[in-house]
Amino acid sequence: MKIKNFLFFPSFFQEEAYTPSSFDDFDPSYIFLQKGSLLVKDKESISFDGFLDGSMQIFKIANASLTGTPLYVATLSAVILIRGKDKLLKDTHYSTSLNLILFPFNAYRQLIPENNILLCEFEKRLEKAIINSGGKLFSEADVAINKKGAISVLNEKSRWLTCDLTNPGVAEKSENKILITLNDLYNPARIKEVARSRTRYILSLLEFYCLYKFYQENPHKWIMVDGLIPPIKRLKASFGDIDAFYKAIIQGSIGFIKNPRKIPEKDVKEIMKLKQGEYRLYIGMGAESEIYEEGISEESEEPFLFAFMRFRSSPFIEEGPTGIIKLQIGDPNDKDREDINNIIYAVFRERLPFPSDKKRFFNESFPIEEAEKVAKSRLSSEDQIKGFMHSLIPIHPY
Repeated sequence: MKIKNFLFFPSFFQEEAYTPSSFDDFDPSYIFLQKGSLLVKDKESISFDGFLDGSMQIFKIANASLTGTPLYVATLSAVILIRGKDKLLKDTHYSTSLNLILFPFNAYRQLIPENNILLCEFEKRLEKAIINSGGKLFSEADVAINKKGAISVLNEKSRWLTCDLTNPGVAEKSENKILITLNDLYNPARIKEVARSRTRYILSLLEFYCLYKFYQENPHKWIMVDGLIPPIKRLKASFGDIDAFYKAIIQGSIGFIKNPRKIPEKDVKEIMKLKQGEYRLYIGMGAESEIYEEGISEESEEPFLFAFMRFRSSPFIEEGPTGIIKLQIGDPNDKDREDINNIIYAVFRERLPFPSDKKRFFNESFPIEEAEKVAKSRLSSEDQIKGFMHSLIPIHPY
């Protein structure tokens, strides 16, 4: 008896979270501006109204026949918590979530043309399964501004994106650039690396979407963002011409980078000697190595104002990287703005209360930690992803 051909074979595995390294990218181009201290302050003139963090989880749900290429599902969420007059943190309607299907579709079509019919059947089955669950399926190409655009797609409820890992997708302007070669289809480690980097990139778009919606309704509020706010060149392909609105956003948003990677090459010793509440201000490139496991392109890097500060300290640790954080403050043209010290002091105030995770004691802000907890609670569960896998990929004999 001949067994029917199958495109994918179920294989479920939850990928471990990627933890980036710290202080491993030494940049000689950073320009030192000034050193400051927050230990004496006359007036607290700035405080944060909101806190943004995102979370993601990646699952391998199957392997492709003939090549073993993994098929991934990623679940993402971005959350903005608002601090009320009672000082309590509350979730908001700006918070949102998204699911991804990640696979090198075009590369697989080229290498295994005899499976094209099966692949087309799978894509139809995928869309039907998502529609039956009350969702709506888009391709990553729909996120581009010359198609539907990120705002139009992300305004939809229960949306899914299919991401073809063969090319960079919305992460690059060049559609001809190849990320996954035909030989890479046999290399699951390479597929995982690209899938994780693409997921993190789309999460940064989802987080910026939350910022965008927040500032539409709250143009004069201050918000702390976990991580790096993407440079505008990265966003134009998905959000269009938002230069003026983007400038307003970065003037009221502070990127809180608790595990900085890129640091000034010439000033490493001075940064490591900072005492609690002291900071050093620089102009430097907004390196995406702060975010992505695999850099996409340096062409879209832009200069920002950055400050290195010792957020918390210990009487037993006077020097070194412990407690050193990096703040993304805004445009370099704003280097003479009078409220820079007040902005950094507003971050310094967030050292209390302490985070519940004592492993993050020295470099985590309590509100950001709480936003992360809410973001994780919004992710699709392992059981939900397993149920989706079984509805999409039939169990069959080997």
